[in-house]
Amino acid sequence: MPELDLSRWAVVGPKDETGVGRMGNDLKRALSPIKRLVSPSARFHDQKIDTGETNFPHNGSETQWRKALDGLQGIIILEDHDWVHRLIPFAKTMGLRVVTVVLWEWFRWYGTGWKSCDLFICPNRFCEKVLKRLGIKKSVVLTWPLDLDALAPRIIRGPAKRFLHNVGLFEPDDRKATRIVIDAFVQTPLKDVEFIVRVQNKLDRKIPDSRFRIVNGHLEHHADLYAEGDVAVQPSKCEGLGFLLLEAMASGLPLITTDYPPMNEYVRRKTLLVSTRWGKFPAEQTPYVPQAHFKIPKVDSLVKCIEWCATHDMEPISRENRLWAEVTFNPVRVRAAWMNALESALQAAPGN
Repeated sequence: MPELDLSRWAVVGPKDETGVGRMGNDLKRALSPIKRLVSPSARFHDQKIDTGETNFPHNGSETQWRKALDGLQGIIILEDHDWVHRLIPFAKTMGLRVVTVVLWEWFRWYGTGWKSCDLFICPNRFCEKVLKRLGIKKSVVLTWPLDLDALAPRIIRGPAKRFLHNVGLFEPDDRKATRIVIDAFVQTPLKDVEFIVRVQNKLDRKIPDSRFRIVNGHLEHHADLYAEGDVAVQPSKCEGLGFLLLEAMASGLPLITTDYPPMNEYVRRKTLLVSTRWGKFPAEQTPYVPQAHFKIPKVDSLVKCIEWCATHDMEPISRENRLWAEVTFNPVRVRAAWMNALESALQAAPGN
């Protein structure tokens, strides 16, 4: 049996400033000397190829693909694109192992390409539950290799005075529940607090409330997203991985989020969990993803969470979050778990 050689593996995925772009960076760092094959971003068209990265001709010919994949033991695929469903069987004909990191809300299992994957990596237990429901058995739950060194630790003391909501790209489906967050902030009766909303593009509404500070634009260093604020408010309607949740907690910020998985896998305190409406709401996905759905947080429940944080000492939660992150994202342990998973995929008999 061949030995695992990370220098002969590659991460394949888009290069951009969204979560999936960050995922490629994390795997490149955590699994060095793994290669990175980058495809063009669907949202950011000015991304340059860096040292250690190779442009992957996602719409290229078989000859171009063969050249890009030549000499590899395996590939780790990020995200679902039409060309991925062609890439997987093609890579298998070259004798490569194919591993995919699954974010449950975009995973089009009905695409035939996935059926020949050797391993599916789930970043949380909820993702694994969804895959089992789809009949997928070749899966493993692995902790995401978050770069803890890039997140400056903060200790929040006393009741919260500044509440932070990071939006990322504000889109029509409002997956981060920004409109709900704003409604809850407006309805919060507290006078001596500040509500900071960071967004990469533009919001679709004006907020006539002096307690709000809207910050537009892209930050070069994602750690700067958590440099201010006493509590992060991120009651997402759904998350595949949830960088804005994990990184906020890892920075030491208390986190208010949705009482639904995977969000409540990270936050366990009921006083920080926002209850949701009954039922599931179909996500606005194109193309259609049968299992994708939203859970809508309640405004009144979010108001109560905000008020609780504004009247209680945040220091115990802040310290607890940073300690949790130091244990959970220990780079040596996380790397070993990922290498064991790739080793098992490499050694497994074809088709198992």
